[in-house]
Amino acid sequence: MKSWVFSQQQVVFCLCSVLLITTSTAKTELYGEANAFGQFQTNADGSAFQVAGYLSEFGFRNEEAVSESMKAHFDVRFSYSAMDTWYVFTRHGRVGLSGQHGRLDYFFGESPLSATNDYMRLMNQDPDALSSAFNSSAASALSLPVGLGAVDGIWYRSPKVSEQWFFDAALVPAEVIGGETGLSFAGHFEDGQTKASLAFEINVETPNSQLLRAIGQRQFQRVQLGLGLQASSHSDTDSSARSYFAFAYVPVTIGAVETRAKALMSLNQVTDINQNQTSQLYLSAVDEYPLSSRISLYGFGELELANDLQDATSYVGAGLRMVF
Repeated sequence: MKSWVFSQQQVVFCLCSVLLITTSTAKTELYGEANAFGQFQTNADGSAFQVAGYLSEFGFRNEEAVSESMKAHFDVRFSYSAMDTWYVFTRHGRVGLSGQHGRLDYFFGESPLSATNDYMRLMNQDPDALSSAFNSSAASALSLPVGLGAVDGIWYRSPKVSEQWFFDAALVPAEVIGGETGLSFAGHFEDGQTKASLAFEINVETPNSQLLRAIGQRQFQRVQLGLGLQASSHSDTDSSARSYFAFAYVPVTIGAVETRAKALMSLNQVTDINQNQTSQLYLSAVDEYPLSSRISLYGFGELELANDLQDATSYVGAGLRMVF
């Protein structure tokens, strides 16, 4: 797994390069968003107000035809903080070819399994934490994957079969002699009302680990309801983790404006090398209020009950999102 941090001078150079590229060819697109929020964190020790801007990002992408049936493309996206000292890291990168037989890319970022996190996102990046939803702190302490890490490798996406079925498969190289090569696979079904994915990984986030996820959602008139199950294990330690989660997207009318809200709930159970099991419950809600086609306000709340539901931490906040 790789992450790159740039100095302020490198950031300025990168931004100037992007602007030069966008002016030199009309097909290269600069895109992104500025996103900042404030929140109150409360636990047994008290409360604190925090301001964050790490959901902001910018990127550029292009696509060129190399023949009648094949195109070359790239898409690189960087995360930055809109409210703190300048830092930039790569969130997503993709360079490859696409055609009638599918798409083949060199990539960095989410794997085919972790890309199914999109099921649980209201906006491009949400303020509620999927790391808490999957109890990442307890799982990572036992080298258990949770489907949140960034990796690089080679990704193939198949063409659709019968306009409903397709799959993603990625090879994640060890990049060191004697290391473990990883494999990530996700099969998808989509029709007008239902979406579902079944995915598994081996040796992707951590060596000698396995991760399985089943997730799906269905449209019921104006409401979307979704369910998911995730299971991970580690061959060397016999530790394991299970996550059961549900989510919903519902329209909410505020005054004369109709907004869209997301609710998420997860129950996580982690079993350590001594076969001791701990449980954690996570609840969150996010609502986005559009001010225009590119600007919106949002509010959110989170509740985490950790250590067998005995330790409570809550977050309540609001933010502003501007897309460009």
